[in-house]
Amino acid sequence: MLSVKELSFYYQPERIILKDISFELNSHDILCLLGPNGTGKTTLLRCILSLHKMKRGRITLNGLDLNKIPPKKRAELMAYVPQATTVAFPYEAAEIVQMGRVANLALGARPSSRDRKLAEEAMEKMGIQQFHISGGTDLDEGYDEQLLELVRKIKARSGLKLEINLGPSFRKETILELKKLGIDSITSSLECNAPEVFAAAKPGDSLERRRELLQCCEEVDIPSRSMMLLGLGETDEDRIEHLFFMKQFEKLYQLRLSRFMPFPGTPYKDRPRCSPWDSALITAMARLVLPNVEICLAAGNSTDDIPLWYLAGGGNQLLGVSLTRKEPPAAPDIDVYKIEEGAYVVDKRKQVIRVLEGMNLEVTCEMPDYQRVESCHTQF
Repeated sequence: MLSVKELSFYYQPERIILKDISFELNSHDILCLLGPNGTGKTTLLRCILSLHKMKRGRITLNGLDLNKIPPKKRAELMAYVPQATTVAFPYEAAEIVQMGRVANLALGARPSSRDRKLAEEAMEKMGIQQFHISGGTDLDEGYDEQLLELVRKIKARSGLKLEINLGPSFRKETILELKKLGIDSITSSLECNAPEVFAAAKPGDSLERRRELLQCCEEVDIPSRSMMLLGLGETDEDRIEHLFFMKQFEKLYQLRLSRFMPFPGTPYKDRPRCSPWDSALITAMARLVLPNVEICLAAGNSTDDIPLWYLAGGGNQLLGVSLTRKEPPAAPDIDVYKIEEGAYVVDKRKQVIRVLEGMNLEVTCEMPDYQRVESCHTQF
């Protein structure tokens, strides 16, 4: 139990910030501090953590006076996530989590394999088990060296599964090396398998190279996934032919569907948005043509698309957390964390869970084994 009795604090005696604050919190209790800026909410937390020395009062945790607990022991008992923070160095996500083990390390010691394992388990409990490395296509120089270096660093520091989605931007030798490094799968998004429509929508890209990447995954025995972008101007016949084209790839485990959305400043800014009904129709057709492939929603969809997608025969995975360069608009059930300028973590899991629970579906954080592409079943 946390007990705060008659806590008072001020920076200057003539301006008291906190006066005679008292409360108790039992295990699993949640306390919300509400009030305007500058009224002392953060100051109270910092006093409880002994980051500020209170002027009067007493704070105990399970009967122990916090002022008499050594800092190292206190760090094992309490944690603090500030509203905003500045990170001076480019730490990786796993390294940030490992910082929670600092109180258990000797001065100057590095995290052990056990510390790294505990950090991985903590991330997995939060549902973070797979990381997607995504980016635009570079047919000229590619990303071979940069990609291999990044994958090696991630693999050396975490047990996260890695999905590569950079288009046909690397050589076959790189794919073979990625397999040795133990990546989970490679994405080659054809988007539209009609050559004329693809060329008009993605000048400078190569549909043929994307097809070759899928074939390369077959040859080197790496699971693959792909994506269809609906509403670029393709016909219904084009869509059906696209599905039957994908049927030849035995290592394909997932096909993601995205609804076209017009974007200002592009040649397609006046093209109408693809309807949810079109997406549901292709979901149902894909389930018939590709019965052993997961049919999932990709970018360009929203949580409002989930019910129709699910009823049409959708798969069993939904995107929960993503990184973006632009700060998204505020929403009641979306958490946004600013890493640095131009880098934001967007956590939509609350929103997704709300929709799924409204459909009486159970939500779990499980990762299937893509090395065994045998069947697809619903396991929300």
